[in-house]
Amino acid sequence: MRRVALFPGAFSPVHQGHVEMVDAVLRMGLFDVVTLVPATDAYAKPGLLDGQTRLAALRHRMQLLPNVEISTIDLCKTWHPRVIDTLREIVALAPSDVFALVMGGDRVEWMSEHARQELVDTLVLMPIVVVARGTIGRSRIGELTEGYRGCITTLPAVSKVSSTELRAGGWRPSVIESCHERRVEAELEDQRMSGGDRGRGSLIQTASVTRSPRFNVDDR
Repeated sequence: MRRVALFPGAFSPVHQGHVEMVDAVLRMGLFDVVTLVPATDAYAKPGLLDGQTRLAALRHRMQLLPNVEISTIDLCKTWHPRVIDTLREIVALAPSDVFALVMGGDRVEWMSEHARQELVDTLVLMPIVVVARGTIGRSRIGELTEGYRGCITTLPAVSKVSSTELRAGGWRPSVIESCHERRVEAELEDQRMSGGDRGRGSLIQTASVTRSPRFNVDDR
């Protein structure tokens, strides 16, 4: 049995916020692996990069993090499934594994307002790990998820950068990452070379989490 954190998204483009989210989830110490699930090319998102470009970028940006996998289960589809349908498909393929869903606070806010039933159905299927983003902080996430705190774990905020902002700013796949992003990547490389000490100079403060029954999380 593996403990798997599923992180679906368009990743168009993948950016430092995604890297920090994965890093934060890994440092919780609850999961054996984080599996990224990039969306199909059929996803009707403005400016969506093609699947192979997004896949290559994900492999590049996540290569310094341990225990990260990339699933192509949606990339080969000619239609855009609901996230919960993909989650059910993955669970059915690995019935002995235990899963949780990773999402940003902005996604939780959108689902609370536009897809409440899907959020409820997802929580029946698996617990959710929410990473605060931008103006969607931990208190706001608590308001949105009132009544489901036994299944939802909230992590502190990561970089405010978003894929939407990058595309609006004229981002192109050939653009070299900023000096800040190269610095963070160098920091991750230093941690890896020094034996993986993630407690020193890490990207985010150690997480404070609530109880998630399927993973036997102790309150911290």
